[in-house]
Amino acid sequence: MVMALQSLNSGTASTSGQLSLYRARLQQARREADQAENRVAQLEQQTQTARNQAARANDRVRSVESNPPRAESTTEQRGQQAARATLNTLGQLNGRLLNVQA
Repeated sequence: MVMALQSLNSGTASTSGQLSLYRARLQQARREADQAENRVAQLEQQTQTARNQAARANDRVRSVESNPPRAESTTEQRGQQAARATLNTLGQLNGRLLNVQA
């Protein structure tokens, strides 16, 4: 009879230990699930921000494409532009030659 009580008590201790282990694992799994849920929310927010930025960039592209630079209409503007000296790819000055005796 005493042996039967001991085995019953040892079974209760084993069940109690298993229950504690189960609770610890459950709490850990819940923490991990909460962390994963928070990470998903962060990623969704980043995704939305990136989509908004992409939409704004596409709008700017369409705006630039729909408004190309216009050709100059007056000859005065063309003359002013031609008179400006610029450097070519060889580093030589391009533009009007004013004095060859320099």
